[in-house]
Order: sequence, then structure tokens, then C-alpha cells
Amino acid sequence: MNVGHPLGGLVDTLDGVRRQALALTLRTRLSWLVVERDRRLGVQASVGVFVTFLLAALFPMTLVSVSPALLGVPHVASDIRYLVLRRRLPETWLRVTVLFGSLLFVLRAVEGATAMQLGRLEVVLAAGWLLAATWIGAGRAHPFRALAIASGAVARAALAFMHPHASRVAFAHLHNVVGIVVWVALFRRSRRAAIAPILLASALTGILLGGATLDHALAHPSLGLSLERLATVLAPGLEHTRLGLGITLSYVYLQGVHYAVWLGWIPQDDVKGEGTITFRMSLKSAVADFGPRGIRLVLLASLAMLVASAWDLQLSRSAYLSLATFHGYLELATLTLFLARPRVGASLPA
Repeated sequence: MNVGHPLGGLVDTLDGVRRQALALTLRTRLSWLVVERDRRLGVQASVGVFVTFLLAALFPMTLVSVSPALLGVPHVASDIRYLVLRRRLPETWLRVTVLFGSLLFVLRAVEGATAMQLGRLEVVLAAGWLLAATWIGAGRAHPFRALAIASGAVARAALAFMHPHASRVAFAHLHNVVGIVVWVALFRRSRRAAIAPILLASALTGILLGGATLDHALAHPSLGLSLERLATVLAPGLEHTRLGLGITLSYVYLQGVHYAVWLGWIPQDDVKGEGTITFRMSLKSAVADFGPRGIRLVLLASLAMLVASAWDLQLSRSAYLSLATFHGYLELATLTLFLARPRVGASLPA
């Protein structure tokens, strides 16, 4: 793929702005923010979680509606890129990942196109993926570690099998947090830099859960979606309570943070050295990872999502969130794979 067309002009413009901003920063007392990766990313992540909080507090329905349209496909592509394509992983694991990821995608597609309820089958597939991750990660050399992790996975799967709808709702909330755990456990070189943004995000989530911004959110529905309507999906049975509405607002916020993790924090932590890379370098790297056909597929899927959102924003958002569920299990399975290894928390190989 020729990166000079059709994105070359845009990339050059962005790189020009980047150069000017970097030069200006280096001439000020803020130069320490950009020289060292840990400081730079810690500050950037902290600012990001605060800005996301402001959006979730002031424009929650707009944020939860528009974010998937703009960032949904790129963030799923980032998942696949940084957890699969850029890693030297066992061939067996790659086959397992493709198999279970494809099956879960097809399952959600079939369920969306029919009246079938396939929640229990989803639980079985997800449990199989996690068990495969446990076995491949721990291996025959560490059977007791594999047994301990597998026992926990089976117990959770049994509970989810009895309550498939509740398990899906719980996983929707859990998935937003899993991205942060993946960042810290598998990509962060120094975890001290993650303390400030995580503590800040936790505190801001608590504010939303407590209902401090609830009255504003209730009074300002947006783009055909109200907080009460969203709560029927994300907090069923609690949609008319302050707790349920607060839980829903926390989901809106943490979903935004989740996008920031995969589109900002992890890509920066995956770069070798302390410096940042240009937009052109990023584009060339993405083309190298996905290949020309793969990058065209990502761009086409992103465009399709934008067109669908322009036609029916809420329908396309719901369809995307359902079809993209497989990437949440990919995050959890990859995390399990590496935590099952003897070196707990070992970084992903390049």
C-alpha cells in the first residue's frame, strides 16, 4: 500500500503540527514532559482520564453514541495488532485465537440476524478460549498452575452458564477495565507511571457512581438516547434507581478510557526507546503489521461504521458493540495466557 496516497497529505500536516508543538514544548519548562516516556505517558494518561470524565459528565449520551462510530473499529484493530500481529506467539495459540474469535463473531452475527438466544453457547466458547490460554501458557511443565487457573475459569463459566444474560452485562462492564489491566500487566515497563492515572480514573468513576452528575445526564438526552434507556441494557432491574443510573454513567466513562488505552497508551508503550514516533512512521508500521489488504479492510470497516452511523446511529452502535464482543474475550484470553506463565506479568514479546 502506498502510504503517500490518499493519507499522505493528512499525515504530513499532522507531522508538521507535531514538530511545531514538540519544538515549542522543548523550549519551555515543560520539556521534562516529552523527554522521558514514563513521565510523558503518566501525564498524558492522567489528562486523558480527566478530559474523558468531563465529556462523560457533561455530554454522556453524545459520548457513548459517537465514540463507537469514530473509534470502535480502530480500537478493535489496535487490539488485534498489539495482542496478535506484533507478537511472537506459538502457532498453536494463533490458531486457537483465530478459531474462537471467529466463532464468537459469527455467533453474535447469527444472534443479531435471528431471534435465537445464544448466550450459553457464548459462555462455552469463552470458557474454552480461556482454558486453552491456561494450558498453552502454563504448559505441561506447570500442571498445578494450570489446574488452579483453570478451576477458577470453570467455576466462573458455570455461574455464567446459569445466568447468561447477567454474565453478558457484567462482562460489558468488566471489559472496559480489562484493557487497563492488560496495559499495566503486559505493556507497562514501569508500573509507577500508571499509579496516578489509575487512581484518578478510580476516583472519577466513584463520582459518577455516586450520582454527582446524574441530574445533568437525565436532563440532557442526546442523539435519540436517554440515560434511562441505556440503563435498561447496562443495569437491568436497576434502571429506575440512582445506583443503576450511576453504574450506567460509569460504563460510559470507562468505555472512553478503554478507547484511550488502546489508541494511545498501549501504542506508545510498545515503541522501543524513549522517544515518540511520527504519524508517518505510525502509518508505515500499521501497514507493515496488517499488510496492504489488512489495512484496506480496517479502513473499509471504519468507513462502513461511519456510514451506518449516519444512517442510524443507535442501531449501528448496538450492532457494533455486539459484533465486537470477541475482542473483549481476546484481551481476557491473552491476559490469561501470560499470567499463566511462570513469570507472572511477563511482558509480551515483540
